[in-house]
Amino acid sequence: MVKMKVVWQTLAMQDLRDIYDYYVDKDSLKFAKELKKKILDSSKYLSKHPEMGQIEENPKLSKRAYRYFLVEENYKVLYIVSETEVNILGVFDNRQSPDKMKV
Repeated sequence: MVKMKVVWQTLAMQDLRDIYDYYVDKDSLKFAKELKKKILDSSKYLSKHPEMGQIEENPKLSKRAYRYFLVEENYKVLYIVSETEVNILGVFDNRQSPDKMKV
């Protein structure tokens, strides 16, 4: 099995920073670091298993084959798979309205 490169796009990195900053302000630095680490670590599995995530069924998104996986039950990591790499497009809090997805 060939490992694919996992690439975090700018919007996804901003989403991750926003989540981190939110929990630093509202909870604790420790929790913010742990959550950020869980999200980053879980995305590493995509290099060997790029199709592990479910197909995203949000009609707001284009017809591309968006996939996602869940982290900590509340966070959805959206990504697409190309021939050579996995592109992480965003991290979304499932407790929000799906209309707020920026991808």
